Amino acid sequence: MKIIKILLVLTILIISISAVSAEGNFTALQDEIDSSTDFLEINQDYTYDNSTDYKLIKGIEINKNDFTINGNGYTIDGANQARIFTINGTNITINNLNFINGNASYGGVLYIKVNSSITTKNALFIDNEATSEGGAIINNGAYTSINDKFINNYAKKGGTISSENSELAIINGSFSSDKIQNWGLIYMTSTLMYIENTTFANITSNYSSAIYATRSMGKIKKSDFINLSAIMTAGAIGIKEHVYDIEIDDCNFINTRSEKNGGAIYADVGGAYGDLNGSITILNSRFINCISEFGGAYLQLCGYLNIDNTNFTSNIAIFDGGAIYTSWVDTVNINNSIFTSNMALYDNYSHGGAAYFDMGEVIMDSCILENNSASEGSSLYTYDCDVSLLDNYFNNPTENSSSIYGVHCNYDENENNFTQDKLFLNNTNYALNVESSQTHFDLINNTINVETLPKRFDLRDWGWVSSVKDQGDMGACWAFGITGALESVLIRYANITYDFSENNLQNTMIKYSKYGHAELAEGGNQYVGHSYYSSWLGVSPAEYDTYDELGKISLLIATPEDVHIKDIVFVPARNNSTDNDQIKRALLKYGALAISYYHDFNPQYYNETTYGYYNYEIPGVDHTVCLVGWDDTYPKENFVETPPGDGAFILMNSWGTDWGEKGFFYISYYDISMSRTSHSMTFDIHNNNDYDKLYQHETSYKTTTNETYSMNKFVAQENLEIAAVGLFVYQVDSYDFTILVNGEKKYEQNGTYDYKGYVTVVLDEHIPVMEGDEFAVISKSEEQNLGKIRNHAEPNISYVSNDSVKWENLNESELAVMIKVYTVALPIYAEDLVKIYKNDSQFEANIGVASEKVTFEINGVNYTRSSNENGSAKMTINLGPGNYTIKTTFNGTTVENNIEVLPTLIAENLVKYYRNASQFHVSLIDGKGNPVSGVNITMNINGVFYDRLTNENGTAKLNINLEPGEYILTAIDPVTGLMMSYNITVLPVLSAENMEMKYLDGSTFNATVIDGKGNPLANASVTFNINGVFYIRHTDSNGIARLNIRLMAGEYIITSEYNEMRIANTITIKD
Repeated sequence: MKIIKILLVLTILIISISAVSAEGNFTALQDEIDSSTDFLEINQDYTYDNSTDYKLIKGIEINKNDFTINGNGYTIDGANQARIFTINGTNITINNLNFINGNASYGGVLYIKVNSSITTKNALFIDNEATSEGGAIINNGAYTSINDKFINNYAKKGGTISSENSELAIINGSFSSDKIQNWGLIYMTSTLMYIENTTFANITSNYSSAIYATRSMGKIKKSDFINLSAIMTAGAIGIKEHVYDIEIDDCNFINTRSEKNGGAIYADVGGAYGDLNGSITILNSRFINCISEFGGAYLQLCGYLNIDNTNFTSNIAIFDGGAIYTSWVDTVNINNSIFTSNMALYDNYSHGGAAYFDMGEVIMDSCILENNSASEGSSLYTYDCDVSLLDNYFNNPTENSSSIYGVHCNYDENENNFTQDKLFLNNTNYALNVESSQTHFDLINNTINVETLPKRFDLRDWGWVSSVKDQGDMGACWAFGITGALESVLIRYANITYDFSENNLQNTMIKYSKYGHAELAEGGNQYVGHSYYSSWLGVSPAEYDTYDELGKISLLIATPEDVHIKDIVFVPARNNSTDNDQIKRALLKYGALAISYYHDFNPQYYNETTYGYYNYEIPGVDHTVCLVGWDDTYPKENFVETPPGDGAFILMNSWGTDWGEKGFFYISYYDISMSRTSHSMTFDIHNNNDYDKLYQHETSYKTTTNETYSMNKFVAQENLEIAAVGLFVYQVDSYDFTILVNGEKKYEQNGTYDYKGYVTVVLDEHIPVMEGDEFAVISKSEEQNLGKIRNHAEPNISYVSNDSVKWENLNESELAVMIKVYTVALPIYAEDLVKIYKNDSQFEANIGVASEKVTFEINGVNYTRSSNENGSAKMTINLGPGNYTIKTTFNGTTVENNIEVLPTLIAENLVKYYRNASQFHVSLIDGKGNPVSGVNITMNINGVFYDRLTNENGTAKLNINLEPGEYILTAIDPVTGLMMSYNITVLPVLSAENMEMKYLDGSTFNATVIDGKGNPLANASVTFNINGVFYIRHTDSNGIARLNIRLMAGEYIITSEYNEMRIANTITIKD
């Protein structure tokens, strides 16, 4: 009986196992694994059954070490409800097994725990999903894949694999998906990777369709990336915050593309702070038919880049860097590589057909660059680089473009063959003036006037808040907070709902843009934001530059729908937890505010049920949001830690509507960080004047200096009127500035500010400036604010001074005064007129419109003329020769011009000596200034008329034989009737003075004779007649003739005569 009993028990056990296996559910498989030792043979398919397997919804657990599962081609089906395996053991191997329909928050098929390791071989992963990361696999340990295929898996991050703080090896793999991914099929954080002989094909993702790696290292070898597309950035591979080394060897990137940055590979090595310096090496690889806006095949920011023996063929960038785009990469080394038929496509604004290098050292050795094209730099475009070219071959012929275009660069080249290529290496770029169209909006009165602040106020109740956005994985909170504030103000006062481009704001203002702040790589603040707005670098609708959570290169865009901001309001930081009135009143007066605080994700600060946040420990700020209201009665009990009192501000975050109260939350008045160390910011749009151009020398705030005066100089690029001046103010309450044109003081204005921030002061009267004129603005203030940009400062344009006499040139420090000038087109364009008397020239003023009345004032007389079809009004000038001022008035604007009428008779006043050979010459010209010959000019002198014929030079001559004296000669133009008068002065050649003497004192009467040139004449015979007695005397060497006087006392008349000239004098003789 005992033996029989034992046999019966064994029989029952065997039957029980077989029955469970036959059910094919997760519970059965879990039991089989648990009861196995070193390996398990799978002999059937398994499917998750929620009625029996609900305890295994997080996966069948493998807690063994050194354990193998042979799948034998069978399938495990998660039924879209459960994860398939959770791996807690080490050295686990799964062979030849299919995984389908796995589903979990993390890792639909495998959850590899910390310190665990697993290898899959010849496995098939199909249609597995995770709501968060790792559609098929979440790896926190070590995972090796050999000969596996991954098809149509999906997760928000890592559609197939998400790997963190782990090791990942993929050999002979195959990845594909017809599901649009978000962050690629492999998502790695701090992972040591090795990928070999693996194919990624036919995948579309928002970002990095194949691989995304942050703070990871390793090697990708002999792998193919084919027909991949990123809707945003990184067509195949995305890399960020890269500390270590990544090597890509013998790989093919074919037909990969992205919409924005990096058609095949995008590498933001520097990361959020731009301070990481990992190295990326690309060897023996091929990039073919890749495309993106920037960096058709490859784009890298910061770090080091080494490329060797790699071919780039037929890659396209829409704007810059047909094959390669780098910025702030410390050293780019490219050796033995070939660039063929790459192009930067955009007409008249594309740079670097093969490569675009910005800020760094570039070394190219033994490379071939052929048939590449761009509007500037068909092969290379370099900006702020030190470039070494050695033994390269260039053959990129272009008719109207350069092959290599360098801006602010140093070039060293040796042994290069440039064939027909043109080099332009010493270019500069100082352009910062902005001219673009803009949206005009009419203001509506939504002012709220209250003496006593209400207990609660919420812009949402008034419909004055824009939509909640999601900044995603990019540190762009500051851009969302500031943009949200502007959108709110425009809804309130212009009744227009905008969705502006936060992407363009961020990417324009970080260091990878020549207009950006050289110390920012991702994050920013209100100072950076107001620089973007006040400099007219935006603001553009989001559709023109959609938000990108990974890429950082954007085009400086201008659209017809841009909004130009003129006034930005800074609200001072709070002094304490109850110092809230200034913030509240700004919210009531303007709209939403961009405001900063410190956000810590520790649950001790945030109540997920009440959406209340209270930081009572950590000062400083690290996050910017949009303040939309307040509630003095918000209960203190709603916070995790109870603050001293009730009350909270209402904030709109940029983490999407799934966070908080549909994207909003409450922060306690007693939070120690909120608006305690930095000002808040909003916008005043009540100056809705339209300006045509903004003149400026900076786009980013840098520092404040204590000099009393500051000055910016500009050169007018067209005829214009200065209409307003923009000033930054953080401390003072008043302004005082002077405007100079060509060094001459033309205007001054002073007044007080309504608020701190950026203020556009509208001039009481416009100042006209002509093209090419230099104009300057001098600001007198106790506070002078200076800006600095990545772009180079133009020499001799920005100054500070303590006395407005001795000026310090800021050029050497790469700083510029933060004074901007707003201009409008000159409503009346007229040039000074120089014309010849009675010719056909007319004074002309253009007002830009036809059939309008224009008033001209000259010599106190007004004349009205109508503009023609070209917008020009003309006036015939029949004034006599001379200089005149003419005033032209249209639509309330008056401009002054000079008119000079030149005579048709040209002569000089004549001064001559009596009867010398000098003649009076007068020339006659026609209306075009040509001489008129063969006509008589009538000349009238002393009432006698003389006609003289003009010679071939148009000149007539008249002998002057008049006695010494002053005469008026009038010449008459026989063609126009013009009469011109000239002075004729005849000087004597004989002179003497009256004489007084005593009887017989030996005195002589002296007469002086000079020749026709005014020189003393010797041996001239002078006849003296006194009392009817004639005496002849001859002049000495000094031209003096002397007569001894021996007459009795009395008064006598003496006459002196020489060459028919007579003069009379008196001689008085006393006893």
